[in-house]
Amino acid sequence: MRRVLGGIAAILACGSLVQCTEPTSGPDGPFIALSTQTIAVTGAEAGASPAPVLISLSNEGPGDLTGLATVVTYGLGQPLGWLAAELSDTAAPSVLTLTFTTDGFPSGQYTASVEISSGVAINSPDTIDVALIVSDPLATWASLLVRTGGTCGLMTVDAAFCWGANNLGQVGDGTRRTRSVPTPVVGGLTLTSLTVGTEHTCGLTPTGDAYCWGGNQAGRLGDSTRANRPVPTAVTGGLTFSTLTAGTAHTCGVTTTGAAYCWGENEYGQLGDGTRVDRLIPTAVVADTLTFASLAAGNGHTCGLTLDGDAYCWGDNQFGSRGDSTRTSPLNPTAVAGGLTFASLVVGGDHTCGLTSAGASYCWGPNDRGQLGDSTTVDRLIPAAVSGGLTFASLAAGVGGSHTCGLEVSGVAYCWGDNTQGQLGDGTVANRLSPTKVTATADAGELTFASLSAGGLHTCGVSTEGGVAYCWGSNVTGELGDDTRSARLTPVKVADP
Repeated sequence: MRRVLGGIAAILACGSLVQCTEPTSGPDGPFIALSTQTIAVTGAEAGASPAPVLISLSNEGPGDLTGLATVVTYGLGQPLGWLAAELSDTAAPSVLTLTFTTDGFPSGQYTASVEISSGVAINSPDTIDVALIVSDPLATWASLLVRTGGTCGLMTVDAAFCWGANNLGQVGDGTRRTRSVPTPVVGGLTLTSLTVGTEHTCGLTPTGDAYCWGGNQAGRLGDSTRANRPVPTAVTGGLTFSTLTAGTAHTCGVTTTGAAYCWGENEYGQLGDGTRVDRLIPTAVVADTLTFASLAAGNGHTCGLTLDGDAYCWGDNQFGSRGDSTRTSPLNPTAVAGGLTFASLVVGGDHTCGLTSAGASYCWGPNDRGQLGDSTTVDRLIPAAVSGGLTFASLAAGVGGSHTCGLEVSGVAYCWGDNTQGQLGDGTVANRLSPTKVTATADAGELTFASLSAGGLHTCGVSTEGGVAYCWGSNVTGELGDDTRSARLTPVKVADP
């Protein structure tokens, strides 16, 4: 990748869901009105600094807006001097110029706020939040997460980007505008992991604090409301999590003590609290003495893996998603049948797969598209071995999806199941009932991957060569991140952030 300036990644304008300062009714005096209150720019380590950003400032109230001044406040413990704010004159209308200096800055995310004050403005002071992301373009992506109509990724500096559908704010850039290239998540948070639901996104900070954004139907964001959030919002309750997982309309997490909590929609008992009542804040899973290492959430069910590798599931079971040999849906965790122990679990829309410590893969649940990979289209109520005898290092499946992928230790990727939009990456739109190798690309040749993520109607992966991101499949809302809306039957490179 080129070691050059990444460019301005996002300038978020009023008229979106950003809380701009235009009054809802006429103010009684001078009123500072900014064209944006959130700025995120991206630069390259050892490269040129981002270009200056110009922000218009006007007066939305009667009387003169005079005595304007600016003050820059940097994030706690962060370096000073990388941001300069200058007003072109002292009376509105005016232009605020933000100038960046990043020479010698290591990779990382830096935050500041610019305070604009006036002795006469009724909303003085007002602020603009600024995020500067400095990255090493030679090792850009650490991980990608795929959902229906969208994708999110973490850079190696723990900066979060999202793209694709944004009708409910699931990109987290403060707007509802669809994005076809990686766009920074605003708020200046350092996030070490992400999880994506169908219409929401959540992330964890290094200290285990959970934040969510996007659609909040049934309380899936966990902030005690049902209000959609276009920017990261803290999950209520003060719990410290080690992992998070997002389903279609619910979210779950494992605390640092191994306790499981879930929140959001609970129509099928997917929260595991013994009820079918939606929860707006984290609620403990009724799991007796079980201690969990990880959880995986789907459309209407959730599965968890204990520290001993035992798998338990709860919630919707009409297709056998729970793997307990029945189609009944008790409201508390039930052991997966078969006596297998797993190293990891993944959940698609309604199917579930597990990987043993020896690299053997098993799947269960609905199989109408071949998503179980056992060479049939027969639903399985207990774990069934994936065909082909391949040894995988990891599996990938996600909400809204009816396909599964596996990654060999060598980095070679295989996918199976639904392929109506080319999400299997084999150059066709034919469903596959057993693992099929992802095809080489025209520009990059044979690809090997460090990680994969599958969900909805597309798939993405981070390559082993420099952390380059590739996606394939449906691209109706720009979810492939290549700045087009064209579906791709083989991997295409995601645009540089």
